[in-house]
This record gives sequence, C-alpha cells and structure tokens, in this order.
Amino acid sequence: MFIKYMGKNLKQGFLGYIFIVLSEIAVICVIMLTNGIIVNTVVENDKSVYQAKTFSFLVESTKLSDIEDNVNEFAKRMPYKFSEINMLVSPAEELYGGYLYLFYDYDAFKNYMQNTFDVSEDQLPTKEEFDNKEKVVMVGNIPPAHKLYPTAFESVQDGNLYIMGDKYKVSGYYGGAGIYMLWGTQPDNINVGMIEIQMEDIVTDEQAKEILALYNECFDMPIGWQSVPKESDLLEKRANEAYIVTSVLMIIISVFNTLLVFKYMLSARKHSFAVFRLCGFGKSVCILYSGMEFLLMSVMSGIIACVVFDLLIKPAVAVYYGIFNVIFDFNYYIVMFLGYVVISLIMFFVYIAPFYARSITRELAEM
Repeated sequence: MFIKYMGKNLKQGFLGYIFIVLSEIAVICVIMLTNGIIVNTVVENDKSVYQAKTFSFLVESTKLSDIEDNVNEFAKRMPYKFSEINMLVSPAEELYGGYLYLFYDYDAFKNYMQNTFDVSEDQLPTKEEFDNKEKVVMVGNIPPAHKLYPTAFESVQDGNLYIMGDKYKVSGYYGGAGIYMLWGTQPDNINVGMIEIQMEDIVTDEQAKEILALYNECFDMPIGWQSVPKESDLLEKRANEAYIVTSVLMIIISVFNTLLVFKYMLSARKHSFAVFRLCGFGKSVCILYSGMEFLLMSVMSGIIACVVFDLLIKPAVAVYYGIFNVIFDFNYYIVMFLGYVVISLIMFFVYIAPFYARSITRELAEM
C-alpha cells in the first residue's frame, strides 16, 4: 500500500520531491562547510595546531654545506605543501644561536614572517632580494638562553650585521632570539643541529608516516630525537567540541527548514488524506505513511550530501582550511548522518504529526 502511495505522489509531485531533496543536499553541504570553517577558526588559535604541522629532527652537528643537496631533494619530493624548512644552527658566538629558514616561495615567506613575527612589509626583504639570494638578515631582540652569546640585535652596526666575516644587511627585527637568514646566503662553515619542517596544513597520521619515510630516505644522518606530528589530543578535543555543537545546531536548522517545505507539500495533499480518513484509515496510518516518506527523503538526501561533500567540496576547501582533512572522516559522516535522521524524525513528530489530529470535517471545510 505504501508503495502505491509513493508511486501516486511521485507522479503528481515529482518536481516537489526533486526540489526538497536538492535543497536539503545544498543545506547539509553548506552546514558542513560552515561547520569546518568554524572549527578551523577555533583550533587555529590553539598551540596544538602548530604541533600538528611541525616535524622536528635533532641531528648530530653537521656542516650545512654537506646536506644542502639533501634538503633541496627532500623539498623537491615533498608530496604535500609546506611553508618552510628551518634549521637550528649550532651555537657559535658569531651566530647568536640563530635559526636558518628555508623558503621556496616568496609569498609563503612573506606571509609566514608577518604572521609569526608581526613585522611590517617594509621590514622584509624585497622579492628581488629574495630571488637574488642577497645577504639579508632579520635579527631578534630577545636575549638567547645562553648568557655567553650576545644577541644579534645588540650587534647590529649601521644597519649591518657581520657573521664570520661576511656582511649582512639587516632588513628587519622580530620578537625572537638569534637571526634569520635567507636560504643560500649563509656562510659555508656553519653547522646545523636541528631540522624542522613546517607544513602548511595539519597532516593526518598517514601523511606523517609518508613524510617521515621520505625524510629517512633523503637524509643519511643519525637522529638523536624526533617529533613527528600527530592529530594531537588537544587538537582533537577542541575539534570535537566545536563540530559537535555547531553540527547539532545546524542540523536542527536544516531539518526545521525541510519540515516547512514538507508541510507545504502536505497542505497540498489535504484532499488525499481526507479521502483516506473517510475510507477508514486511522490517523496512525496517515502519520506512518508520511513519516516513512519523510524518512526516505532524509536518508537519501543525507547520503548524497555526504558523498558530494567528501568527493567535491572537501578537497577544494582543504586547500585553504587544512583541518577539513582531519575532522571530515568516515566517523564524522556517520555521526552527521545519524544525527540528521534522528533529529528529522523527532522534528517530524513534534511539528507535523499534530497536522493529522485535526478532524475530517475541518479538513473538508478548508478545502
């Protein structure tokens, strides 16, 4: 009987069904997109994001010139986007315990320096200086931990800093100890004690394993200590809190909008339900048929929306919001789908079921 009921409704209101399903798919996708952006905003202010993007390797003190080709080979073969590779140069009086930053892209370099060190654009090396590998440094103005080494900030003379006999133009200052040098401008006789890779996006555990394997393949260096990023507990906890709250709120909004549209369709079928009641069908049968019809559309809309979002929307948006690759996994879609269906049924019985409690006489009078 229900199949005949659905067949008749499909013939009479096919476009109405298509409109409801497509609108629900669109609304669910917008909800998940908004959800992801909200979560990204929340966790971007958390220190765990930095940990979830950073690979650190403490190595035996090694001459930088001996591993320069290894670094370039690693960067060339890196399968995922990274913002920079930086190195802790081994302490030496003239190096001020500084860091060496490796950037392959000027825009990535500029964005990183401005966001990390809060410097103005006119303090940064120009694109020409960057491309030409001119001897340009930025220096820190906070004393390093070791008291034997002066700060680079204190050692600047006439806008220049001398490192192992080489003269460097000081382009700007940042809030850290030591110095920053453009890759390719450093003296040949400095040593490296630690290598860090800073990814642009938060990496998944599988991606981290792949990057670690590539590192071990490109570098033949003893590693004394390493830190490989994982989806940290803090990051996962903050993400869970954020997307649970936003998902529930947005699912309710989505279902409420759907029920408004569905109620409109029910209003258009007053005659059919009145005839059912006159023929002896009880209120419970009408509620059951409408509930099954609504559940069928909700399930279909939810499944299609999750597939469309995962295959089309997520890959495009993850370029700008890396956390999309972390939170939108199979488990998220299951929770989202089940939550949507359950809340749909609750809203149905709260919002639409009373529609059938009205008397047949009233229904016929309003037609």
